[in-house]
Amino acid sequence: MENINKSSLASASLVDSKHDLKIQDFAYLPSSTPLPAVPEVFDQYEGLAEVEYRWTRSPQMYPVPGKTLGRLLELGWITQEDVVTHASLVDLEELRKYKARLPMYPWKALRWTTIPNTEERKRLMLTRLLYFQQRDTTRANAEMKAASNVNKRRAEEHHEGRSGTKAKKKRNILVATQPFQAKQYPAPLHAYDPKIYPEVVFLSASSNPPSGRLVRQSTVTYISPCHDNEVEKENNN
Repeated sequence: MENINKSSLASASLVDSKHDLKIQDFAYLPSSTPLPAVPEVFDQYEGLAEVEYRWTRSPQMYPVPGKTLGRLLELGWITQEDVVTHASLVDLEELRKYKARLPMYPWKALRWTTIPNTEERKRLMLTRLLYFQQRDTTRANAEMKAASNVNKRRAEEHHEGRSGTKAKKKRNILVATQPFQAKQYPAPLHAYDPKIYPEVVFLSASSNPPSGRLVRQSTVTYISPCHDNEVEKENNN
């Protein structure tokens, strides 16, 4: 793709001789002065309804935004006396943060003729009551979820610090196996069934030979893997 010469595009123009028009592309022309910021439209009716909603909650769940308080004060819809009487410490802190922002972004209010009185302020709040309640619920749920994620992340970091390895998301369940132990014979040998414990036959033959009998042959007793009968093999000396 060929390189575009912006200066040539800015200076190029098209002439429509039929209609006596001159057409030129100003997209790449340098701007001598920056464009002014578009003012933000402030809904003072909703702002006043939120002030009434926040100041009538007991306890107050969230503060009134400093931007709302500051602009209502500038419009004269609430007075400094209202702020001193009803505003909480968190409201005043939000107002202080708003006034500390420099430069202020331009804004303009909706058209209005008169300032609502006390009864009109209550009606404004009641018409928007459900909206503010739903917004507070959504905000509280988001904060609880964020706090849960932080606690979970801290627990994982603590576990990683102790073990020295990253905690796995999916942990396999390990079944501990007992090491092999030799069979014990705490009971008398005759108490064991030779069909279940074939070792008893060997131990019995070696440890308790028949008394008063001359042993002239070696006897090996074993259990057949296929039958339950005992087979004796004798080897004569």
